[in-house]
Amino acid sequence: MRTSLLPSKMSLKYLILLFILIKSHPFSYGQDTIRILAIGNSFSLDAVTVHLSALSRAQNTPLILGHLHIASGTLETHWENAYKDRPDYEYIKTNKVGIFSLPEKATISHALADDKWDYITFQQYSGFSGMVNTFFPYLNNLIAYVRERSVKPNPKLAFHQTWAYDQSSTHPGFVYYDNNQKQMYKAIVEASAQGAEMADIPTVIPAGTAIQYARSILGDAFCKDGYHLNSLGQYIAACTWLEIITGKSPIGNQYTSNFAQEQVDLAQSAAHYAATTHNDQALRDLINPVNKPEELSNISYMQLGEGYFYLEWEAREQAHVQVNLYSVEGRAEIIFDQTVEAGKTGINFQIKNKGISCIQIKIGAAPEEIIKLASY
Repeated sequence: MRTSLLPSKMSLKYLILLFILIKSHPFSYGQDTIRILAIGNSFSLDAVTVHLSALSRAQNTPLILGHLHIASGTLETHWENAYKDRPDYEYIKTNKVGIFSLPEKATISHALADDKWDYITFQQYSGFSGMVNTFFPYLNNLIAYVRERSVKPNPKLAFHQTWAYDQSSTHPGFVYYDNNQKQMYKAIVEASAQGAEMADIPTVIPAGTAIQYARSILGDAFCKDGYHLNSLGQYIAACTWLEIITGKSPIGNQYTSNFAQEQVDLAQSAAHYAATTHNDQALRDLINPVNKPEELSNISYMQLGEGYFYLEWEAREQAHVQVNLYSVEGRAEIIFDQTVEAGKTGINFQIKNKGISCIQIKIGAAPEEIIKLASY
C-alpha cells in the first residue's frame, strides 16, 4: 500500500486557511514596524495614503498605515461618531509592503481594535484649522476615547498641522481668513501648536509649514483645486510625516515617484525644514522674512549642485534689486542688494553646497525681465 506524500484536499484547505490567517493577522509583523492610525478626512488622505508607505520602505523603516476617512470631517464630527459608534468612515489599511486594503465601512472603535497602533493622529477640518476654539472639547474627548480603547497601552499621539489654501482658492472656509493665504497659514501654525499643548499632544506634524516653505520658492504649485494637494504636494506632506514619525530626514530618500530631481530635492528639503524649524522661526521666515521687503516681487529659479553661475536681468526703469541664495538647509545669503538704473545688469556667483539651491530675484515695482540664468 502506497502512502501519498501529497496533502489531502481537506488538509490542503486548512493549510491555505492557516496561511491566510498568518498573513492577515494584524500583530504578526516585526518589532521594528511602526503602526500609525490617522483619524481625519481628505487632507490626511493626501498626506498618508499616496507616498508615505513607499518613502518608509525606501529607508527600511516599515510602516503599517491605517486611515479613517470622512469627507470634511471636523473634530466635533469625529467625537460624535466615536461616542455614538457610527460606522460612517471609509477605513483602509496597508500591509507591510505598502498595499492598501479595499475601503470598508467602519467605526473608530473597529479601527482602534484592528492593530496595536503606535501612533494615533488627529486633525481639524481645514476651514477651522486656524481657530483653536473649534478644537475643544472634542479633541480632549477623542483622546480619552482613544486611550480607553487602544489595544496598545498609551499610544503616542500626534496632531496633523494642515496647510493654507492657494491664494486664488474658492474654498468657502477661506473667508474665515479674509481670503489671505499668509493669514491662514499663521493661524493654522498657532492654533495647531496651542491646541496640541492644551490637549497634551506632544507631537505636531507640520505639513502646513512644509507646503508653505515650498510655496515661498515656487508659488502656488502644490494644490490641484486650490486646497487639496496635487501629487507633488502629497509627496511633500508625506516626507514631513516620515521625518516626524521615524526621526529620519527624507533628504536623499531614493523613492522619487518619477518626479524631476529638482522637485524631489525641493520637496525633501521643504519637509526637513518644517520638521526641524521652530514655529516662531518658520513664521518669521515665511510670513515676515527679514531683509525681504514685501513691496518687492519674487521670481525664483532652482539649480542643482555646485558651480559658478551668471544671472542677468533687465529693469525697465530704476528699481531696487535683491538676489538671495537659499541653501538646502534653508539658510539665506544676500548676494546682491542695490538700486540699479534702467537697463541690463548681471552678476556672477558661486554655489558651494551639493544640494539644491534657490536663486530668488526680487525687483521693485518696475516691470522686469529675466534675461538668462546660466552656469559656466
